[in-house]
Amino acid sequence: PPITLNLVRWIIAGLLLAPYAWRGVVAHRDTLRRHAGILTAMGLLSIASYNAFQYLALTTSTPINVTLIGASTPLFLLIIGAGFFRERFRSWHVAGALLCLVGVTFVLMRGEPQRLTQLAFVPGDLYMLAATVAWSFYTWLLRKNRPDLPLPALLLAQIVTGVIASIPLSVWEIS
Repeated sequence: PPITLNLVRWIIAGLLLAPYAWRGVVAHRDTLRRHAGILTAMGLLSIASYNAFQYLALTTSTPINVTLIGASTPLFLLIIGAGFFRERFRSWHVAGALLCLVGVTFVLMRGEPQRLTQLAFVPGDLYMLAATVAWSFYTWLLRKNRPDLPLPALLLAQIVTGVIASIPLSVWEIS
């Protein structure tokens, strides 16, 4: 099942990373405690949400749809950056995001504009949209509020919080 796949994937990644990150975790435990809230949010948005939503998307959507929706990430980054992080963008940022949107639209149309009227969305498309929004929020949190930690310790903290959050969902999914 997709949520359980995500959980097992990140448990394995955490176990493999732990020997490399442990010294940084011990040396920076005060920083980890001080930034527990932001680290929890990052773990929820990336480990627990983004990946789980992406795997869920692939249960009812096609890999091409999932990829195309994921390709709209630059547009969501701009919208979330402006709306929630008061970020200002240059015209070339907007042009790049719009170019991504034009590219996705062109692929969806396959050169035939009338195909846009035949688009049908399935639940997986909405899951991938949720994944893209979660990833966009995560990206901005990482950019604006990244705790001063060594990268392995930062990643391990996110994995631990994401795994803890995923356990009840995986139990529910299996039951």
